[in-house]
Amino acid sequence: MESTRSLEIYLEGSSAMSRLAERGILSISVSSSGTSKSTVFDDATRVSNELQALFSPLNAKDASTGLPSADAAVTWWGMQSITTQTWVPTIYDSKIQQHKAGERHYSANSSFTVKFQDFAKLNDIATDLTTQPFVTVSGVTWGLTDITRDALASENRRRAVTHAIEKARDYATAAVSEHSVVRVVDLKELQDGSEMGSRRAMPQELGGMMQMPQMLQTQSGLSSVQGGFNFRPQDVDLQAKVKVKFFVE
Repeated sequence: MESTRSLEIYLEGSSAMSRLAERGILSISVSSSGTSKSTVFDDATRVSNELQALFSPLNAKDASTGLPSADAAVTWWGMQSITTQTWVPTIYDSKIQQHKAGERHYSANSSFTVKFQDFAKLNDIATDLTTQPFVTVSGVTWGLTDITRDALASENRRRAVTHAIEKARDYATAAVSEHSVVRVVDLKELQDGSEMGSRRAMPQELGGMMQMPQMLQTQSGLSSVQGGFNFRPQDVDLQAKVKVKFFVE
């Protein structure tokens, strides 16, 4: 009854959980540019085809389920279609002391996203690609499997609500009585268990190739030593947050 409600409480509850990454998502760019339209497009097409031929065998499927096999190095990969651009640069001619139109330039670009479950293979391929013309390895983003992410998100939501209820009971005990009963009357989700801080390891880029210093340590789990890169899986953080309205009775 209305008369039994002596207090309303508005609180936020939150929860955060971390798990070691189960997947490493490698980002790769293919880019060619120059003054010959056919050469630029052919180079980008050739390299893109080579990468497709590289990744397809690594993404072996289980014949009975159609899902990636347990020993597949890659669980998924995708390619963005080749796009082209053209422009005419403006150059300064010192002889006539003014700017003029230069020779027309062309570019062709594509990109790949490759999800690895075999981190040793990830390191090998990332290292090999650093020496391939027209290819830039942008870095690695760490993630979880869908099953793990969904399970953690569900648990996070429950914990966030429990956190709010526990705080409400503390306030009710202090403000009304230790025998007070708190009842949830409204709840809004402020953050839906999204992955937070799935860190990205980014090698240093130099003119479409990558510098490989003798030793480079980053918070993103990338180390570079003579002979190749070592992408180390990092924790993936998931968070949930709710806003709850309580009646105290």
